[in-house]
Order: sequence, then C-alpha cells, then structure tokens
Amino acid sequence: MLDFWEEEDTVRVNLSKRFYTHIQKAELESIAPCIVERNALTFDCSHQRAEQKFLNLLTQKLPQLKTIVTHNPAVYVHKNSGIPLIGNLSFGIIHRGTSIIEIKPQTSCNLDCVYCSVNEGLSSNQTDYLVERDYLIEEFKRVAAFVNIPVEAHIGVQGEPLVYAEFAELAQELSTLPYVYRITTDTNGTLLNKPLIDKLSKIPKLRLNISLNAVDKEIASKMAGAIYNTSHVMEMARYAADKMDILIAPLFVPGYNDDELLKVVEFAKTLPQKDYPMVGIQNFLNYTTGRNPTKMMPWEPFMSKLRDLEKKTGMRLILDFKKDFHVEQTKQLPKPFKKGQSVYAKVVAAGRYPKTRLAVAKDRSITVFNSDAQVGDEIKVKILRSKHNVFFGKIV
Repeated sequence: MLDFWEEEDTVRVNLSKRFYTHIQKAELESIAPCIVERNALTFDCSHQRAEQKFLNLLTQKLPQLKTIVTHNPAVYVHKNSGIPLIGNLSFGIIHRGTSIIEIKPQTSCNLDCVYCSVNEGLSSNQTDYLVERDYLIEEFKRVAAFVNIPVEAHIGVQGEPLVYAEFAELAQELSTLPYVYRITTDTNGTLLNKPLIDKLSKIPKLRLNISLNAVDKEIASKMAGAIYNTSHVMEMARYAADKMDILIAPLFVPGYNDDELLKVVEFAKTLPQKDYPMVGIQNFLNYTTGRNPTKMMPWEPFMSKLRDLEKKTGMRLILDFKKDFHVEQTKQLPKPFKKGQSVYAKVVAAGRYPKTRLAVAKDRSITVFNSDAQVGDEIKVKILRSKHNVFFGKIV
C-alpha cells in the first residue's frame, strides 16, 4: 500500500500510510521519465522494466524507513525479509499455550499514555515495525493448524491497532477462516468514527475492547499523555454497541482514575446489554520496559475494589477467563532452543530498544541486548528467555 508525495529533489514514498522513506527524483528518472501522482508513479517505459527497477530501488531505500508520527526508524517485515514472525514480543505471532493466538502487525501509537507498559507513543524513541499482511496471515494459519482447535485471533499491537492501515482487511480475512471463532482487539477508541465502525461492524466475529479509562476529560487526557476526547470515545462506543460486540476495558492506575471507574461502569450500563461481559477492568502492572508512574495495587485489594464496584453498580466485574471468554489450554509450540543455551544467529535489523539487535536462528527471531553488531554479522548468543517462544539473549 504505497502513495507518493513530490518534494523538492525527492519523492516521499509512504508505506501503509504510517511509514515513509525518500527516493531521489534523479534515481526515478534513471529508470525512465517519470510522472509523480498521489497514488501512482508513471514511467515512460515498459511496465515490466518500470516495476522491476522501481521495486529494486524501493528495496534499497527500506533500511531508511521511518514512522510518520515520531520519525523513529522502522523495519518492514515481509516474507522475503529473512525475519521470522515468531520470537519477538513487538511484532508477528505469539502463542502462549492457549486458544488465543496474538497477531501483532505493527508498533506505534497516537497517544503517549503515562502507564504504557512498552514506552510506546508520541515521545517514543524506539524502532518501530510494520509487518506485511499476507505474511501475517500465512504464519497465523500455520500456528492455528498446529493448535488444531477453534481459536481466538487477538490483534494486539504495542500501541494502537487502528493505526495499522490494513486493520479492517486483516480482520476481514481472519473472519473467513472457519477455525477462528472470535477476533478481538484493544483500542483506545480515539480513531473510531462512524464510517469506520460501519465497516468494522460488517466483519463477522470481531469484538472491540475499548480502553476508556475515565469519563472526566482532564483525567483521561492526563493518563493518555495527550488530548483524549472522552465525549467522542463514549459516543463512538455507544454507536458501535448498537452494531457489533464491544467490551469497555478500563485500566485501573492507582492515583489516577480511582474515582473514575464507577463512572465508566455506570456508562457501560447505559449501552445495549448483551449476553457476555460488558466491562473488563484491568489492573495496572509494573514492567521494566514501561513508564511506571506508580506502583500496582496488590491483587487482593484490587479484587476487593472490584467487589465493591459490583455492589454499587449491580454489574458483574470479576470475570472468569475460561468461562467468560472461552479460553482453553492447548499444546505449546516447539521451542528450537532453551534458556541458557548458546546459539549462533545472524543480525537482521535494529532491535526495538536502543542498544538491542534483532537476530535470527532456526526460524526464530531473538532480541539481543547490549549489542553494537551490524546487520549481516553472525554472533554467538546466550538465550536468557525462551518462554512462549519469545527469545531474549546476550552476546557471548
């Protein structure tokens, strides 16, 4: 999905609406005389020559790919990139031994939440990733075939999933697979509008989990690290609830929205009630990669808070993962290496965080810490983590 913007001596090539790189006009003219339009480049030569030469040129420019919102460097992960889709927390496919298969098509976010567990958003200085949709679907099918029971496809990005330009197309394609019984995603709701909801409502099996953390706009904006129009999000939630499955999914962050959860639940009670939970309150957790503006509430006091809210609102808020969301345990994907093992791997791209690298071995990607290795280098890596086929390591 490409579009083009003519600048002084260059043409900006936008990939999937959220990422860009530049090509010199002289480089395009070296293929043939060229006319630049928003949705097309027209070369005065044969279609075969134009396509082959331009794709070769674009491939050369992809290492300079950046994210439009933050201008951070970005990596395009496609079928021929040499980057496996299993092994990384930030992109690709994750299977944690249940009937949920996580799909991560890209990183980046339009907000800057103070509680973000992966330090994503407008102030981020991390490397972003964008995954080719066909590559994602292909790998998802392979993992689902291994699991071999009906599965939930959860489109769960490190950031905001609706930033992914092909979100609707991805969800639509997943919905056609007979073994997918549900598709879910967690959205902050700010990018929802009525035409988009109308489009999404036509996708069977799709449920939106809307993370409305507060009714008060100032509190919600403080938590979001940006302007958060609660009136708009609540209006869109109401509009969507008439057309498709939604779940209101606030995150409780102690010291920020303590008094807002009651308001959020009371709002959810005004929506058309369905035969499934309408509210799922999550507890803030501390992560080493997160912003951590406060400490998490221990689980027993958190559960006590939910019980108190249940009494005040009459709505069931303590949910059972298996009973309410039909999650089943499954066999685990085989792991090609174990924690503590040393393996030789090839560096293929920058890692998500500064001083990390993305390396590949045995059809798995490995995040390597504290490394200055260059793309193409072969390195020896000691595996520090291998849980759920997500691999971290260090050079030895």
